[in-house]
Amino acid sequence: MSSSAIPLSVLGGFLGAGKTTLLNHVLSGDHGLRVTVLVNDFGSINIDAELIANRNGDTISLANGCACCSVGGDLTAALLAVQRRPEPPEHLLIEASGVADPWKIAQIGLAGRAFRLDGIIGVADAEMVREHAGDRYVGDTVRRQLAAADIVVLNKTDLVSDDYRRGLRAWMAHEFPRAGLIEAEQARVPAALLFGIAAAPGLPAAGKEEHRHPFDSWTCSSDRPLERAHLVELIEALPRGVLRAKGILCLADDPERRTVFQLSGKRSMFTAGDPWGATQAGSRLVLIGLPGAIDALWLQQRFESS
Repeated sequence: MSSSAIPLSVLGGFLGAGKTTLLNHVLSGDHGLRVTVLVNDFGSINIDAELIANRNGDTISLANGCACCSVGGDLTAALLAVQRRPEPPEHLLIEASGVADPWKIAQIGLAGRAFRLDGIIGVADAEMVREHAGDRYVGDTVRRQLAAADIVVLNKTDLVSDDYRRGLRAWMAHEFPRAGLIEAEQARVPAALLFGIAAAPGLPAAGKEEHRHPFDSWTCSSDRPLERAHLVELIEALPRGVLRAKGILCLADDPERRTVFQLSGKRSMFTAGDPWGATQAGSRLVLIGLPGAIDALWLQQRFESS
């Protein structure tokens, strides 16, 4: 898959979890990314009229470079329309309906070579998710949604007690161990966690965000080619609290071109990129995680030995 493919994320979660609230934050946020959001229903998105640059049929273009497009019942046609935009997005976010399987939607989006999967984001209502997951009628749907997610936004945590939240974290870790877990109020989540780290060279740079979050980050660079197998060992040894990683790497088994690396939850991917050309070959890796999840000294030692 080409490194120039548009990163694609799918947003899933059961009815009432807070997906629409999260989408509103993305569309109005000062994150510095040109994001296109595909939604099933324009009416559910509360876009401030002052943010709208223009509206043309099934597309609302915003002053911050983002756009909101209606799927209109045909996701394939909507994806083709995104590809034909004069300025293709730097990231595409598809909203799944509250009863849809986000993994199946991700497969539709990846049918061609124009997109690459950046991650599946699940939103869960902290008050209701365990009840919904155990319900005889909707439990299977909720569990499929959460099992498909690379990262789960545990929303509305301000509505539950600290003891309940601790028990809920333990339940999520047991039932859905492959997903990174982010706790949130009113679905406010840093764009870097939703769309990957945007600080590695050759990747779009994220701007400031209005709402700061207590996440740890770590960055390291190297001028020499790195061993892929050693990096894989490092990635597999990362604690669960490391939620996102992205980098441009020079690997010893393919030193003539860039290798794009990304991690979302427990899913990671190496993608062959463009030749270095006249640019000095080198590697830069950025990680972001929950407080206390990143041991900078340990990471530095393991990275330098790669």
